[in-house]
Amino acid sequence: AGGAIVTIVGGPFDSSDNIRCMFGNVSTSPKRVDASVLNCESPKQEPGTTPVCVSVDNEPCSRGERLPLQVEDPIVPISIYPSTVVAFAKALVEIHVNGDPASALCAVGAHTVPTSVTGSASIQCRMPALVPGVHSVSVVRRGVWSASALDITSILIPETASVSPSTV
Repeated sequence: AGGAIVTIVGGPFDSSDNIRCMFGNVSTSPKRVDASVLNCESPKQEPGTTPVCVSVDNEPCSRGERLPLQVEDPIVPISIYPSTVVAFAKALVEIHVNGDPASALCAVGAHTVPTSVTGSASIQCRMPALVPGVHSVSVVRRGVWSASALDITSILIPETASVSPSTV
């Protein structure tokens, strides 16, 4: 896993210092939010626990400054059923995932929707009232968005207003 934004609170972090975020022995450049907050992008790492700290002016971190970060396998959406739903109907869909679905949420666009775990590799999601068209559905687990998304198509069902003649 990698690419998650990790917020580090501490400091003071002076804007003139050469500050680096350390994930084990791998360093990344932080975005300084203010004197006590840094946002650091985590590098690609194997699942497990890795120590995190802040290095200033290339000085090594001391043991007391290192905090553990749990790295998980990413969750990847594999399939969605049904992949076509009726527009405005708030359909219930099932998404099969590669990865542990515990704590996972479905997201349509940038908005999460009601989700429940239905199996060791599946979640059920209540779609919002979608307008007709193609919509992107992602999976979010503990604030980390899946790198890929699935498409769901929302269609209008034609209504029959009248039949003429009414007798044949």
